[in-house]
Amino acid sequence: MKKGWVAGAGAALLLAAGLMLLPGGQAEGDGQVNPMLYADVPLESSHFQNIMEARTLGLMTGYPDNKFGPSVKLNRANVVKAFGKYIEQTTGKKVSEFDLSGVEPFSDVPPDARDQELYQYSLLVKKEGIFQGSNNRLMPSEYISRRQMAMVLVRAFDLPDLTDVQSKVTDLSPDFGEEDRRAINILSKHRITTVSEFRPRETTSRGQFASFLVASYHAVHEEHTPPEVTGIEIEETENTSNEPAS
Repeated sequence: MKKGWVAGAGAALLLAAGLMLLPGGQAEGDGQVNPMLYADVPLESSHFQNIMEARTLGLMTGYPDNKFGPSVKLNRANVVKAFGKYIEQTTGKKVSEFDLSGVEPFSDVPPDARDQELYQYSLLVKKEGIFQGSNNRLMPSEYISRRQMAMVLVRAFDLPDLTDVQSKVTDLSPDFGEEDRRAINILSKHRITTVSEFRPRETTSRGQFASFLVASYHAVHEEHTPPEVTGIEIEETENTSNEPAS
């Protein structure tokens, strides 16, 4: 059964898509006032379209210096907060409005944790089954690998296994657990990733995360066509990004 906050996310998309780009290139309604383009995301970047849509959807925003940091590696705390905020947006409820009284805190994110935002969101994503931890440890400061990201996305968006579709991924180690392999294959079957070499052990960057998020969203909301970013005039910029596709 599809999670209620995933099923209701379509309305949130329609709301987010209503943001207006003002003549000065600023997005009205964006909590962070950003110019239309990020300074470090050239039009030629493989993640450009998804990074821009992720901002429109309210999934990810940039830094105060108008940079997105597409190559910055994500740790597990970053992803917990991203999904916690997404659940808030799609349900219209703040984390404080959820009944989290029966959720056991992760042992390394206790009730008196310095980062109270992380503590609250960690309870929420645990309640929703998005993060399960290892021996009840979240390991918030550890970088999240691409194989871990695959599992989180499948759980968060309730992505079904398409048994009649063949996965294109060829670099799955027999050492991986069954859920790891299944999740990566599901991403491939849904074309959330289109590569044959998924590189499961590598870390996940912000640019890759944006692409994973947007593709996963549309995999469960096919009725909403991804908006195309067109008609943008930009000075020629040397593309220094060598980042592989997701």
